[in-house]
Amino acid sequence: MTLRMAELAIEQKLPMSFDIVSKFEVGPASWTDPTDPSYFARYRAALSLPNVRYHGSLPNASVLALVRQAHFAILTTFSDTFGFNAIEAMANFTPVIATAQGALPEFIRDDVNGALLDLDVDELGELDAPS
Repeated sequence: MTLRMAELAIEQKLPMSFDIVSKFEVGPASWTDPTDPSYFARYRAALSLPNVRYHGSLPNASVLALVRQAHFAILTTFSDTFGFNAIEAMANFTPVIATAQGALPEFIRDDVNGALLDLDVDELGELDAPS
């Protein structure tokens, strides 16, 4: 989702930049994401957009420094048991845009401390990852 936002910002000539901190793992190391590496090909290519800074993995202190400077944090996930990075963002007064699954709807409130993307979830509140 973040990379799609970066693409749209370029198309609309919006002065937005996006910092992405992620290992971008696919397959067995990431047990909930799509397992077909080709699913992410488009997104891996978008990591080189001029308004995207891809950091890979960073120490927590460095991530928090980025969060403190951000207008919002994004946690779009197929599954997150709690969402500590969302809590850390909000503790630093940074609103969170997140998928409405798992525990995230328990503490992210639309128009209060963030926005939830209302996506279809199963009876356990988990998103179905595309294959």
